[in-house]
Amino acid sequence: MKAARLRRAGMWTVLLCLALVLAAPGARADFDSGWQAYQKGDFSTALKEWAPLADVGDSRALFNLGTMYDEGKGVARDLARATELWGAAAESGYMRAQHNLAHAFISGDGITRDLDRAVHWLHEAAHQGFGKSQYTLGKMFSYGLGVPRDQVRAFDWIQKAAESGNARAEYNLGKMYRDGLGTEASFENAVLWYKRAATQGYAKAQASLARRYAAGKGVARDLVEALFWMTMAADQNLPRAVAGCDEISAGMSAADIGAARARVVAWKAGTS
Repeated sequence: MKAARLRRAGMWTVLLCLALVLAAPGARADFDSGWQAYQKGDFSTALKEWAPLADVGDSRALFNLGTMYDEGKGVARDLARATELWGAAAESGYMRAQHNLAHAFISGDGITRDLDRAVHWLHEAAHQGFGKSQYTLGKMFSYGLGVPRDQVRAFDWIQKAAESGNARAEYNLGKMYRDGLGTEASFENAVLWYKRAATQGYAKAQASLARRYAAGKGVARDLVEALFWMTMAADQNLPRAVAGCDEISAGMSAADIGAARARVVAWKAGTS
């Protein structure tokens, strides 16, 4: 028992020393210097600053180095090395690394494809409130990938991601309300979530919101508003939105078309 206590005491001493090292102003300065270099495209300097921090277990440095290997910035592209670094950061609880590692397990890039382990890491990050992982986990439940297919649980996770402001999740939550997947169908709630994603510039949500206004489903029919949102989506080269603009404007007066286009100009100028 005494030996076990001594071993535990020694372990905590090591961890405390490591924490003090990582919390030291010099370590923070080195990380910040690396980040400034990275933002300027000086990847060799970023690597020089972050590599020693990664060697002593700094999770941010491990994650960023993994990203550099994943993208081939300052180093030869090496997906296996990227996942190794993300794995070390993930084990320390760093949610961004957990998310990236999960996606590597889904795609099989740099690591053997393993949906069970992908779900594990998505859960780890999602329970920390990471919106991207909450959304991906919701899609895993929706399609039955690595977990039994469950639309109710899919809805719950996608809703959490949407509530965190994830535009893709907001759009998908709108679709789930529209189709009654995992929840009771509600065109009104579909419009609500489409609009939240649309105002963030998500083209698919803008086009779907335009369709709601054009049909008067879940919202009062308003062709000017419909054309406005469809034009916003079309300006992002969404193919169905380009065709949708012609369909909507065919039943509108020249004055109403002009009003919709004026709204687009005002929105982009930040005055709408």
